[in-house]
Amino acid sequence: MDNIKTSFDFVESASKAYRFVWARRVDIARLSAVFIALKIASFVGIAFAGMGHDLLRQGIVMMPVFLMEGWVIAQVMVMALYKDVSDTMRGRSVLPHPDQIARNIKASMVLYALTKLGLSFIVGATMASQQDLPETASTPEPGFAMFVISFMLLGAIIYCFRFVWLYVPMIMGMRPLPFLNHFKAFGNSFNLIGAFILCFVPLMLVMLFLSMVVHSLLVSMGFDGESFAVEIAITIIQAVMDFGVSLLSSVAIAFGLYSVLSGENKKTSLF
Repeated sequence: MDNIKTSFDFVESASKAYRFVWARRVDIARLSAVFIALKIASFVGIAFAGMGHDLLRQGIVMMPVFLMEGWVIAQVMVMALYKDVSDTMRGRSVLPHPDQIARNIKASMVLYALTKLGLSFIVGATMASQQDLPETASTPEPGFAMFVISFMLLGAIIYCFRFVWLYVPMIMGMRPLPFLNHFKAFGNSFNLIGAFILCFVPLMLVMLFLSMVVHSLLVSMGFDGESFAVEIAITIIQAVMDFGVSLLSSVAIAFGLYSVLSGENKKTSLF
């Protein structure tokens, strides 16, 4: 394990994730149908309660949803790795024994939920601190000190991005500390960021397109563009796409991490 090269082809990993999710779309839909209904209901309830901008309270309310979402995503990652990758003898030697699947799924589910809750608190606390600033507060003039602080903050965000995916190696029986030890180089985050962007951007574009179409359709039917019915329709689309991004990016990074552990990894050729 000490000689593992931690780079992987994030373009190939994302491509494999798209192909797998599309090929198994019926099985995934059946597995996640109840969860998606619960998530939509939770998103609608949050919108109805007026907590759309209160991420701190949202994180607490959504904790049961996070647990169920983590369970569904863990199950799909197992489907992807054990049924598609482990067809080779090499794959079976890298992945944990099937007897450990149930335990790994539970561990990944809990870690996923805690990660989502932590992100809700961090983003919510940041937004709350910005709202608490007096309106008369002047914006600091840009300077070298501000540039250095911004650069350091960006670097910290890039480095810490790996912490968001600690639940992925749990599926393969790799605990968080060994994972962080082997992926401790700063540049290791860029593979994870690349895979996430390739999964995030297309689905967000689809979400924006569907939101505009639904908004236009409801307005043409006589609904006010700012009505609660329109807001609920957009919220449903957001709930489904949010799950889609989490699922697709998790599978992509699982494929990438598997390629690292199996020694089949390679760098993405951009030029």
